[in-house]
Amino acid sequence: MDFRLLSILLLAGSSVCQAEIYKCTSGGKTVFSDQPCGEEAEIIDVSESTKKTGTQFSNDEMQSLGNSMGKERRQEELDLAISRQEREIQNIIDSYTSTRARLDEELTNHRSSADRENWHNHPYKKDKYYKKDKQIRDQIDHVYRQYRADREKAYNRLASLKKQRRNIR
Repeated sequence: MDFRLLSILLLAGSSVCQAEIYKCTSGGKTVFSDQPCGEEAEIIDVSESTKKTGTQFSNDEMQSLGNSMGKERRQEELDLAISRQEREIQNIIDSYTSTRARLDEELTNHRSSADRENWHNHPYKKDKYYKKDKQIRDQIDHVYRQYRADREKAYNRLASLKKQRRNIR
């Protein structure tokens, strides 16, 4: 019976004890270990150092701090992604505007060249003119359809990022 009581007391006492940390300096380098690393090993009392610096947190406080830091980091990542997506949308708009302006100018030049040439009596030149006119108009239509598809995709991505950002709070 005494042996059982002694075992229980030893077990209870061992859970209260904290592991010791040893500090050793060897070859100009400082090493920390849970085992003595030499005759000059210095025992570091961790419980005292945390009380002095005020950095001793409960598990709940550590969890809360970790969650807060994780949220802040995710918010920063999403803010950066939103900014990039807004730039991407502006690039899509700028690209379309410049391409459309170039094609409009090309169509205007093509049509004005028809006024300078007397091709009305030449079926080959007339067909060539209308074929080129249709080709440029088809390019304008294609560029516009591509622009709308790219813009819609980019705006949907932006909306998704903003929704994720709002849901973090």
